[in-house]
Amino acid sequence: MADDATPPAVTPADARTFLADFGHAPDALTAMPDSNVVKLHGTVSANYTKRAQTEATKAAEKSKQMALEAAKAVKIELPQGSKLVQTDADRIAAIVRERGLSQEQANALLNEHEALAAGFHGRLAETAKAERTAWVKTISEDPEIGGEKLVVTQKNAMRVIATFMPQPLREKLKETGFGDYPDFVRFLNNIGQAMADDKPLVHGAPGGAGVKSAEDVLYGTTAQT
Repeated sequence: MADDATPPAVTPADARTFLADFGHAPDALTAMPDSNVVKLHGTVSANYTKRAQTEATKAAEKSKQMALEAAKAVKIELPQGSKLVQTDADRIAAIVRERGLSQEQANALLNEHEALAAGFHGRLAETAKAERTAWVKTISEDPEIGGEKLVVTQKNAMRVIATFMPQPLREKLKETGFGDYPDFVRFLNNIGQAMADDKPLVHGAPGGAGVKSAEDVLYGTTAQT
């Protein structure tokens, strides 16, 4: 015997109303026992729910396919001055096609990657600047090539640079800052010192007037540190 304190999931009256909405004859429902009406309601309701779920799944799949098809027309264009490269844009475009993103969503994804790339390059530049500053300090304090010997070190480096170093390499050293790397300066100094017996490659008047620094010869203008 059912517990009278527990109400049924659906009342016979509600079941008859529900079934009538689904096309069952009201007279037949009235003549049907309550228990049968409730049972029929459960069967019809379950079938209705199943069909609704199936239709919802089909609609979602259709929507997904439409989005995937529309994503093929989405454009990923790197803005001027972008820190990203074409391979990054191609990778983003692949994500857009795979996920079926809209143009607006694709733009948001591109902007996110732009921000990440800009932040990375900014931190990289700060690190490089700090490292170069440390290199210059190391050279100036080095007992072999810095201090009072720095002028001689620069002259020795100038011999090597002016004699052997092509302009593209000088520009690359300026671009990377590697011309300030202590071991590289020491390397140039050692070679220049070995060349000291040759004709000196000092620019300017005797006595040191107009003598160019290593940075002048290497880069064309005095490096700013």
